[in-house]
Amino acid sequence: MRGWPFYADNSVVIEAPKEVVWKAISSPGNLNDSHPFCLENKVLNWPGEESVDTLEYLNGFVIVRRFQTWDEGDGYSLMTGREGGRQSFVKWEISEVSAERTLLKITVHPHLLSDRNRITASLAYLFYIRPKLRKYLFSVTRGFAWQIKNKKKIPRNHFGEHPWFS
Repeated sequence: MRGWPFYADNSVVIEAPKEVVWKAISSPGNLNDSHPFCLENKVLNWPGEESVDTLEYLNGFVIVRRFQTWDEGDGYSLMTGREGGRQSFVKWEISEVSAERTLLKITVHPHLLSDRNRITASLAYLFYIRPKLRKYLFSVTRGFAWQIKNKKKIPRNHFGEHPWFS
């Protein structure tokens, strides 16, 4: 999957120290308070490389997140998808911009179209999947920034509805 050439990413600078952002993205059940499309984030095993949780979106779609790496204070990577289904590779990274500012970046290598020929996959990816995935990642990264700034649970669909998850 990591060799799959298609990906989308989004980043945001959060007005908080790196330790605060790490705590927000690494706490068990963190998506419950910070993810604008999350109905419920259930923890099955936490923390570290063996972490597993589920994310139920507002529309009832459920995915399992199985963590692959856990770089304490810096980020993690995971495989995500329906139980028993194809998996997407996701990387969460944080880096210090200054003492009070931290960059959060999420990169997704989606499994969608991974079984199609390159031409069909390229066109579908460029004109449909990537724009929708970027909108999703924009909302997720901004959800964490909003939750850290306001110190309360983000309202659902706060940055607008998403056709895949709302």
